[in-house]
Amino acid sequence: MTLRQKVGVMVAVVGLGIFGFMVAATAAEQMTITIPIDTKTFGDPGSIHLLETIPGSVFGEPGSVCGVNIEGGNNRSEHPGNNMIITSNGDSVVAADFERAAFQTTPAQGTFTLGATVEILLELGTDGASSGGVVVVIECSPPPDEPTTTTTTTTIPDTSTSTTTTTTSIPTGVPSGLGPVEDGLSPLTTWTILIGAFLLVALLGWAWVHGGNRRQDDE
Repeated sequence: MTLRQKVGVMVAVVGLGIFGFMVAATAAEQMTITIPIDTKTFGDPGSIHLLETIPGSVFGEPGSVCGVNIEGGNNRSEHPGNNMIITSNGDSVVAADFERAAFQTTPAQGTFTLGATVEILLELGTDGASSGGVVVVIECSPPPDEPTTTTTTTTIPDTSTSTTTTTTSIPTGVPSGLGPVEDGLSPLTTWTILIGAFLLVALLGWAWVHGGNRRQDDE
């Protein structure tokens, strides 16, 4: 084998490996669920029956957005009003009235947000019977990354000036034995005035008496 042939074989092997990896990745993201077309279900009109439950982890991460393609199929019998429902996380895709006519196929498309489980439900119509089936293809994309929110807290220093006011109380004491202050005069001033008035009265009285005695002596 020449060098060119060896290089060609290596390129072919690598190419097959890449192709196999792509197929495996696609298979991991997409899944097909089949309910046979001869499945028979009976119940009250309007009743809902669980046909199959699949763990959500089979399809991808919780919160993934999944595209759903439904093809409801019917055989020769007709059962009007039967609905095939594919639901997850409260969202639903419905193939409505899929058994309304013999050998009828009813497509439906939609999306849901992937939850813990995926359920296939059958809602019976007016005659309370079903003999159809469904093929469901579900393909999920990873949930979108949530934006990161950063919160920055800035502390502003307190630049206010604190002013302290000191109030000094000057006691208004009353000297012992002098009694309360009246009319704004201190006790010492009051006593001085009283003594002065007494001396003045005494002096006037003495002068009056002394002057009277001198007049008597002159007569």
